[in-house]
Amino acid sequence: APEFRIDQRAGHHGRVRNRIFREEPEAEAARANLANAIETVQEGFALFDADEKLVLCNTRFGKHMRDVHAQFKPGLPFANYVDIVSQSAFLELPDGMTANQWADQRLLRHREQHVVFNARLAGDKWIQVSEHRTRDGGTVVLQTDVTDMMLIERQERERLLDDQARLIKATLEHLDQGVGIFDREARLVGWNRRMGELLSIPLRRFHLGLPFDTIFDQLSRKLAFQHAADAEALANWAAHDGRRAPLSFEVELGADRILAVFAQHMPDGGFVISFTDITTERGALRAISQVNETLERHVQERTLELQDALAE
Repeated sequence: APEFRIDQRAGHHGRVRNRIFREEPEAEAARANLANAIETVQEGFALFDADEKLVLCNTRFGKHMRDVHAQFKPGLPFANYVDIVSQSAFLELPDGMTANQWADQRLLRHREQHVVFNARLAGDKWIQVSEHRTRDGGTVVLQTDVTDMMLIERQERERLLDDQARLIKATLEHLDQGVGIFDREARLVGWNRRMGELLSIPLRRFHLGLPFDTIFDQLSRKLAFQHAADAEALANWAAHDGRRAPLSFEVELGADRILAVFAQHMPDGGFVISFTDITTERGALRAISQVNETLERHVQERTLELQDALAE
């Protein structure tokens, strides 16, 4: 009986071993078929299992990063994969972000169920990275080259910006006010011809990026501020970093011209300054004031004459 049980166990192990031997070629064939299938995918493809280990990937996965591409091998932990990518010389990190910060942000997004983002690479190339969870808790990562799409979008955006700039420029040129537009760094980004005419400053003196301080120095030499505090207030207002309240005052240019100055904060942190010639309006007000004074004097004179007549 013991001998029979030993033979029985030996027979069982033999059958198990034979089944394993039969299944191993089938598993290898299935794995080879899967590898061949993902090679036909146009995107970079990688599969991580539920333990966050790389199972397999195609040759397109990470091909844009030639310095680290060879490190993407089965068994690589996902965290290590992210760290390798963050250190690649071909990854263009966003301004002000370090490789460690990028990796931390990438791992934080990895916790989400579905992830889609664009990454900029050296040579002005772009890839779109998307993650999808599998039923068994694994992760599929796809990398799609979207460089052409990003270039088309950029060209369209630049075209729209150019159209908007031309429209704004044409609008400014039709205004009767002189207008200067400054960015958040107080640098000149837009102006019209009327601004130079009103301030008696040649247009060649204006150029993109001209600091407001330079223009203010020219204004200080040409304009007579009605109140010294207005000049100081304008300089401090332009240099202020936060939100600015609207500012308005009047200045004199020479002996025969009066300009109304209005400064307005813009949502992007820049500001606009406009100059309006109000010489005619102020002249009319002075004329009306003089007429009123003359009328009052005449009325007073007639009143005195009537008083004298009544007294007689």
